Amino acid sequence: SWFESHGWVAESVEHALLSDDDERVARLIEQHGDRIWMRGEVATLLRWLETLPDEAIQVRPKLGLNHAFMLTAIDDFRRAEQRLSVIEAALAESSGLDPAEYKSLRGQAATIRATISIQLGYPDELTLAAGQQALAQLPESLVQWRAWATMIVGNTHFALNDLTSAQGLLEEAIRLAEKADDLFTMLVALAYL
Repeated sequence: SWFESHGWVAESVEHALLSDDDERVARLIEQHGDRIWMRGEVATLLRWLETLPDEAIQVRPKLGLNHAFMLTAIDDFRRAEQRLSVIEAALAESSGLDPAEYKSLRGQAATIRATISIQLGYPDELTLAAGQQALAQLPESLVQWRAWATMIVGNTHFALNDLTSAQGLLEEAIRLAEKADDLFTMLVALAYL
């Protein structure tokens, strides 16, 4: 509690893990997970997520989305796709979510779906559709997710041999990542560019 109240998220999570406080771990990851992966701490976030019981992740769509996304970061696309399918099904059945939050979570899911699609070599049209769906659903405030989705759409345009669009989209992804202070996406987008 002291670490959490003083902004020491990693230390708070580590102590919660040692005390088997899954509820606190889940809450902290929900609140801070995006910031952690944006700093490139993929292994840490993935380790924390994988200590949680599967049921804890299934009832918290944000945790499931972070888990699926971190699995894509380590190239475990099949597991990511399985996790994402479970979360998408849970989202489809959820009725208690605020409509804006629901739309945001659907946009994050579409971003992950597009990431999996491009990496597993699914048809470019599927990847492009998922990426465009993500951009249509993600709120402007989720700049880091919009940056990643824009990068995936840019990569898809590259695969379609539309180099002008690809370059513009990758440059936009880099600008968005800089705005979000998202080092992870910025580096990946720069590499693709």
